[in-house]
Amino acid sequence: AAQIPGNSLLIRDAAAAHVGCAPGELAFSRLGRAPLLRRRGAPLGLDVSLAHHGRFVAAALEPWAGSDAT
Repeated sequence: AAQIPGNSLLIRDAAAAHVGCAPGELAFSRLGRAPLLRRRGAPLGLDVSLAHHGRFVAAALEPWAGSDAT
């Protein structure tokens, strides 16, 4: 399993709301050192940038060019 900050459920939920799916359909993995969101096992089509410090977490999501994750 990918080592992603514990607050990643908030990020997953925000991404799910953005693309219009259930949060349970999304899971984090890694592509090298970069976090990768997958929907039902397939890459979601969003670049994900995560930062955390203690109990604080921040994220940026950017759709891949031509992806359905707009």
